[in-house]
Amino acid sequence: MIGVDLAEEMVALTSADIQARRIANAEVRVADAERLSDFIDGEFDCVICAFAIFFLPAPESALREFWRVLRSGGTVALSSWGRADDWGWYRELRREFGISTNLETRAFDTPDELGAALSASGFTDVRVSHERALLRFNDPEQWWRWLLTGGGRAAVEALDREERARFQEAAFERIRDLYEGDAPQFAEEALLAIAEKPSV
Repeated sequence: MIGVDLAEEMVALTSADIQARRIANAEVRVADAERLSDFIDGEFDCVICAFAIFFLPAPESALREFWRVLRSGGTVALSSWGRADDWGWYRELRREFGISTNLETRAFDTPDELGAALSASGFTDVRVSHERALLRFNDPEQWWRWLLTGGGRAAVEALDREERARFQEAAFERIRDLYEGDAPQFAEEALLAIAEKPSV
């Protein structure tokens, strides 16, 4: 099993974790998903891209590379976020603060869009399902820490220190208003797609 990431720090952290867990059949390398030049045609039985396709500048290029490195009859699996409806308050807050920073290049937030991208790249037997999960937080502070572990961090870091503090307090106020003192919880929807490279 070989994992790739463009960020050297992420690769170093993941490599250290693999070694600490003594996992012998896994490694991770610095590589660009859009140019998998380290790998030969048909090298893998399966390619997985988990919650990353929407960050890629040219996702079509990545899908062509996934196709190339898969063996005939191999499987590709993608995941993306759907259109959960619990985040309207957050989108509105971002607009109020003039935050436009977004690492996503394309949403891939509907089954049709995700499935169409796979079909357009030549994959067949495309199946897209969705799962909903409820994220529960003890308090707004825990939500804030969670926000900073993912792509949402880019929007926050685009603010200067004073704006960031105002944004955080405004977010906490919205959460308190929504849940009136109860522990906050938000729905997330994940789209899970699987497809095959046709056998020759």
